[in-house]
Amino acid sequence: MAAIVENPLIAPVLPAELSYASPGIRTRPPTLFLGRIRRSNGSSSDETPRPEPDGFEESDLRAGGPQLPESPCETTVTLPHTYKDHDLFKGYGSYVLNTQLADICRRENVHHDSLSFCGRRSVYEAAADPIFTLLVVARRDQSTGSWINLARKLSDHLCGQGLQGLNVEITDPKFFERPSIHPCLATDAIFPVWTQVATDIAHGIDRTGVFTISCFRIGCDDDRLKCPPTVLLGVDKNVKRDWKVVREEIVSILDRHRLNGVAVTIRKDNEIIRDGYPDDKDMGSRPNDCLPGPRPATSISPRTIHDSNGTLGGWVEVRGPTSGKWFPLALTCSHCCFPREQGLSEGDLKVIREWKHRGVGQSDARRDRLLLMDSPSYRDMTTGIKAITAEIEEKKSIEDYRHVEALKQQNEFILPYMESFWKDTSEAIAALESEEHQMRDLLNSNAHHLGNVFAASGKREVQSTEIPSQLSTRDWALVQPILPRCAGKNAVILPSVGNAMNIKKLWAVEIGTPDLEQKLLIIGRETGYKTGKYGGLKACHLATKTINGQKVDFETWEHTVVVPKTKSIAAEGDSGSFVFDLAGNVLGMIFGGTGLEDEGYFTATRDLLADIELITGLKDVRLCGQE
Repeated sequence: MAAIVENPLIAPVLPAELSYASPGIRTRPPTLFLGRIRRSNGSSSDETPRPEPDGFEESDLRAGGPQLPESPCETTVTLPHTYKDHDLFKGYGSYVLNTQLADICRRENVHHDSLSFCGRRSVYEAAADPIFTLLVVARRDQSTGSWINLARKLSDHLCGQGLQGLNVEITDPKFFERPSIHPCLATDAIFPVWTQVATDIAHGIDRTGVFTISCFRIGCDDDRLKCPPTVLLGVDKNVKRDWKVVREEIVSILDRHRLNGVAVTIRKDNEIIRDGYPDDKDMGSRPNDCLPGPRPATSISPRTIHDSNGTLGGWVEVRGPTSGKWFPLALTCSHCCFPREQGLSEGDLKVIREWKHRGVGQSDARRDRLLLMDSPSYRDMTTGIKAITAEIEEKKSIEDYRHVEALKQQNEFILPYMESFWKDTSEAIAALESEEHQMRDLLNSNAHHLGNVFAASGKREVQSTEIPSQLSTRDWALVQPILPRCAGKNAVILPSVGNAMNIKKLWAVEIGTPDLEQKLLIIGRETGYKTGKYGGLKACHLATKTINGQKVDFETWEHTVVVPKTKSIAAEGDSGSFVFDLAGNVLGMIFGGTGLEDEGYFTATRDLLADIELITGLKDVRLCGQE
């Protein structure tokens, strides 16, 4: 393992990083030329770490084995059933084992911050069982030696205690950190030439597996002046290739533009458009989410899909060209409205694929059958019922509550304080049971059925209204409510803190482009209320389509919103969320984001309105309630 170089201009190892080159820095001893520090897959030796024959491996911030999960990882605290009642994981046995393991760490001169048993798995394998792991968190610096021998000794000790099959993972706290991503400054050398630089990269590299090319100031500090401008590539983790080659091609392009002060990071990512799928923390919907007129950020999904979510961004009105009357429609993403292709008849499959490529017009009668929508989604309705049921069972299982219940059945004396506790708990259970009954009634009466798609864009790449020479994504759908459902009032529920505290509803559609660094707000089904900043420099998305039997490469240029390292801005299921300013003016709509959820991609309202007119012929569109 190479020594870890400490320099504020060198970004920390990102959780999904594949390859990195720092900006040009002065080496030691100083030379006439600026040099770049390079690393691959978290190793400052710039060589991809390979497991040794026994399965153990080591990089800058992590060591262990014999089966380390792919980074980034997530942690679960529940012990596997096999070990739940094991003597070494409870009481005195646990104390003895932890003391022995801590002593081994000290003998190896590793001063750990924490030592725990947990489950670990890659975020890319959410359905896999977590690997039972001894996780040691310790800080690594230039004076710290190799950790791999310590990992082996800890593993040997566990095996000696009869605990075979456990992983050992020693990790620096920095391994868990997310990067700080900030918009570039207008004074950065790359700012005025970004479009040309990104185009040169798109046309100068092998594009296989590359999804996005973007540019931000990236580092580990909340002060963006301490984070260098960085070209950021998001790539397919399943494409196995030497990403160092791509990195060096980008470095050459930057050097050609005399941008030695710009770093390069290549990280694992995903395609930009995603649906939302459930996780263990999802609480679903409650009765106050099942209003006749859904609020912004309510979940939405096709009626035929029971396990995914999009976000209902809000409500707009369109004016009929002949009657002059305004009628309301919900606005969300097109990709959140199409049924899955599996199981469709050959004829319906052909129709859906045509809609995805060309859009859905309001005169197409087939939409009434194929594009029925729910809000809240069926998934949220059933998940909400399960969550309430689990909460009821949890309260009923409280030992003191069960004890009082038994005393009551036997007409025994009950201490006043226990009687009071039982009464409070019983009232809470009764309220939850009433809520559960409401939710079941709402589901059984189809109260979540919203209506059908009125018109949609499909997933298309269209000339930008701002810069006609550039393409950008169109991914919108208008949903018409059917009685007894109706339009919501665009009321938003925000925390009563910060600059957005006075926003009670979304007021108007703003057709201008956000200002550089402008604070933007988002309310999504998955992430809830979030604030971020306009990314400024557009992200370049690489795409391919087949025309006359030939594959054609092209680029789209997308608006971005970014957040600090501790937050998410656009998770799976947030597609369709409105992007708005501190006055409640809608500036765009989220259609996708990065795998680490630190960038959101959105279509500006000017482009949305122009495309709605193109597909429907309707020129007058406004927010419901807008004067």
